Amino acid sequence: MNKKIKYILIIILIIFIIFFLHRIFKTHHKISYNLNKKTSITEEYIKNKDNNYYLLSIKIKNKEFLYDIDNKFHKKKRIVKQVKTYEKDNTLCIYPILIDNSVLDIECNIDNKLYSYASVKDKVDLKKLTKSIKNYSEKNYKNDTKTTKKYNDITIYNNLEKEENILVYNYKELIKIKSTSDEVIKFSDFDIYNNNMGILINNLYVVPKYSKKPEISSYYIIDIIKNKKHEIKLKNKLSTSIYINGVVDDKLYIFDKSNIIQYVIDPKTKKIKKSGDKTSIKYYDGKWIDYNPYEYVKKELKFNYIEEKKMPFEYKQIYQTSKYYYYYDKYNNFYKVYKNNLKNPIFLFNHSDIKEISIINDKIYFLIEDTLYRYDEYGIKNILKRKEINYNSKNIYSVYFE
Repeated sequence: MNKKIKYILIIILIIFIIFFLHRIFKTHHKISYNLNKKTSITEEYIKNKDNNYYLLSIKIKNKEFLYDIDNKFHKKKRIVKQVKTYEKDNTLCIYPILIDNSVLDIECNIDNKLYSYASVKDKVDLKKLTKSIKNYSEKNYKNDTKTTKKYNDITIYNNLEKEENILVYNYKELIKIKSTSDEVIKFSDFDIYNNNMGILINNLYVVPKYSKKPEISSYYIIDIIKNKKHEIKLKNKLSTSIYINGVVDDKLYIFDKSNIIQYVIDPKTKKIKKSGDKTSIKYYDGKWIDYNPYEYVKKELKFNYIEEKKMPFEYKQIYQTSKYYYYYDKYNNFYKVYKNNLKNPIFLFNHSDIKEISIINDKIYFLIEDTLYRYDEYGIKNILKRKEINYNSKNIYSVYFE
C-alpha cells in the first residue's frame, strides 16, 4: 500500500471518528423542512440533564401544532414522514407519522386554539381519521368505573397502570395500592390526623417518628418499593413547630420555628444536617439566595420553583415540569404549554372544585369530593374513591412510578 492510499484511509478514518463523536455528544439541532406545499415542519432536538427529546412544530394553513417525542431516533434529522389531516369549517386536526411508522397523538386546532384529542373526541367526528391509524384503540380512552376492587374502605377502579403506585395516608400508616396488590406500611403507634410533614421523594417517603412528647427525635425513611423502613435519629431534637420549605435536588428542607434552624434531609444517604440558622439562612426560587431567618418564623415559607418570567397567558395556578408549564385559569380550564413555545397553550380539560393537584410523569392527579382522578393523553380516569377524603384531603395521597 503506497503512502497516498494510507493518507486517504487515515483522512477517512478521522472523518468517521469526528462524525461518530459528533453524533454521540450532540445535544441540539434545529432544522426546518417541507413535506409538501401545505405542510412545513420545524424540528428541534434537545438534550439536557432532564430531557432527551424532539420538539416538533407542524404548520398547515398558518395553523401551528406542537408535539414532543422522546429520542428513539439516535439524533437523526427529519423524523416526520407524513401528516394526515381532518378538516371541517373552523376545525383542523392532524396526526403525524414518523420515520419508524409510529404515530403521534391527534391534535386539533379549533378557531386558532390547540386542543388535545381527548378533549374533543366526543365533540368532533374523527372516526374516518382514527380508522386509518394503525393500532389505534378506542378502549384506551375508556374510563372504567364499573370494574372495581375494594381495600378496606377504599374503592379502587380498574384504571391503574402496571407501574403506578398510589400511597394513601391513613393517619398512622400508608396504604400502598397497585394494580396487582395492596399493602400497609406503618409509621406511628397512634393516629396523626393532619399529614403536614409526610412527603414522597422518588420512591422514599420521609416522615417524622411521632411520639406523645412535644418534640421529634427521629425521622423515618420508608422505601415504598421494598417496604423497608429506616430510622434517622437526630442529635438535636426538633420542636413540633416545624414545617416543610420544599425539595431541591431530591433533598428535603424543613424549618424549626421554635429554634430558628433549617435542616436538610437527604433520604438517599439517610442523613440530616443543619443548613441554616438565625445567623445565616437560604431561600430557593430557582437559585439559592440569602434570606432573613425571621421571615421563616413569621410565616410558613415555601420554596418557589416556577421560573420568574412574564407569561403571555393568565392563570389561577401554575405548575412546572422539565418540559412544560401546566396551568388552569379562572374558568377552571386546564392547559399545558411548552417552555419553548409559550404562545401556544394546549387545552386539556375543564373541571371545577378541584383540590390537591399534583403532576407526576406529566400526568395530572387531582381530587374532586371523595375521588382521586388522573388525566393523561387518554383523558380523565377514576383512580380510587374513599368517603374519608371528603373530610380530610390535604396531602392525603402520593404517586410513584417504578
